[in-house]
Amino acid sequence: MYVSSINKSFFNFLRNSSNIRYIARLATAAIACSVAPAYASNQAGTVTQVAFVGGTNGRFLFWVSGSKTATVPSCDCCARWEVFAGDAYGQALVSVIMTAYAAGKQVTVNGLPTPTCLVGANDTELVGYIQSN
Repeated sequence: MYVSSINKSFFNFLRNSSNIRYIARLATAAIACSVAPAYASNQAGTVTQVAFVGGTNGRFLFWVSGSKTATVPSCDCCARWEVFAGDAYGQALVSVIMTAYAAGKQVTVNGLPTPTCLVGANDTELVGYIQSN
């Protein structure tokens, strides 16, 4: 009996045309928000140098041949990339980078959707996405 009263309430809700328009707008907004983000700067090339700066931040730095394009954050002083290696996600990124570095393979690196540098030294753009080609 309880289930049928919920069904009746729901169908009464849908009968009202303004509610249908509301649901349509809500669905459109949900789809628009689910689009993949645009990344800030990007760079393609081979990894030319790597460095690990320990400490509390677990900073892993690397350089890639070629020029950075798009929006480079103002905090980026050195045309290099940074990964926070203090968690499993960062360690997975370091693995991809080191594998590409050792094999001499090309990589494509993108910054975060909002250009960001890691708090601390605040001088190197953080990696949002990396792909070994």
